[in-house]
Amino acid sequence: MPSQRTQEALDKLKNVRCADVADALDSLGMPDTGFMDPGIRPVWKPVKMVGIAKTIVLVPRQGQRRYDSFEDYLLQTQVGYVYLKKGPTGVREWENPLDKYLRSGECLESRVLVYDSGGIPAGFWGSEISLRAQERGVVGTVIDGGCRDTEEIELQQYPVFTRHIAPTNGGLRLHPESIDVPVKCGGVIVKPGDIILGDTDGVVVIPPDLADQVADRALAIHQQDLTWRRLYYEQLGKQPDSTVTE
Repeated sequence: MPSQRTQEALDKLKNVRCADVADALDSLGMPDTGFMDPGIRPVWKPVKMVGIAKTIVLVPRQGQRRYDSFEDYLLQTQVGYVYLKKGPTGVREWENPLDKYLRSGECLESRVLVYDSGGIPAGFWGSEISLRAQERGVVGTVIDGGCRDTEEIELQQYPVFTRHIAPTNGGLRLHPESIDVPVKCGGVIVKPGDIILGDTDGVVVIPPDLADQVADRALAIHQQDLTWRRLYYEQLGKQPDSTVTE
């Protein structure tokens, strides 16, 4: 569970945009700090994600996996098939190192999973793992690599930001090298416990010791923007929408 102070910062950041955080950082003399490069984009939009980083490094798997039969392939790579054949016990025992931490007892509430896979275009993140992440309280995923099942992920309303859309099975091509270490994602060093904010404009990483100050300034900037833009809506006879009535 996040500390009370961290939760307060998260609650404030849920009400602001990446643009507001950018302006807040400018006001602190920290321009362009913490913003991932524009190649990291949301799978669907409009989208909003605010949480605490849990970091994972993925590296290419050495050698090609071999299967005794199609049945063997399904049992090793398709968790839904494992469930049909072996039930919940089989799923619990299923060996897939890419999502082992989702099967642990670790508290993942309010976490954003941040992956460094070196930009490799293999779709290791998909619709099924998104559902299990949601079940564990994870609030989003950021991938310097590939994602697949994008239509399903949008329908499931699970926030994913990725460099590549790729249909290939990343579980056959990548494996975790380390977890909970500093990683490089979108050109930014992300440490476990950093605050991650993502929306339609991009993703920003905020160090925990700056989160309160950045959140307060971003919220003030956002509130004045709402007031000013609302005046234009009235002048132009536009019907108010969510961007001026928050």
